[in-house]
Amino acid sequence: APNRAAFGERSAAGGAARQMLFDSGENAVDLRVTATDGGFAIRGQVLGGGFDGGTVLIGGASSAIDEMGGFRFEAVAAGQYTLTVRGETSEIVIEELILN
Repeated sequence: APNRAAFGERSAAGGAARQMLFDSGENAVDLRVTATDGGFAIRGQVLGGGFDGGTVLIGGASSAIDEMGGFRFEAVAAGQYTLTVRGETSEIVIEELILN
């Protein structure tokens, strides 16, 4: 609007999380990877339907998908992984996910 200030928020430094979006037809997987003292924290969300109550697997660990499609892993060691998102009738596989 004329004569009105526009306000926003911006970080003074670059974001600490690396964001990745993987498209899989009618679904997508949004990942945010942050380096921590114990390796990497991974927070993600499955976008689209069909994965309510599902599971996400990486490196032998599993995380339940919550009602908003969210999941998380703490302290994942550096390396190359396959991340698998399993729903009741569908599966999304993200190969060669490199954490370094």
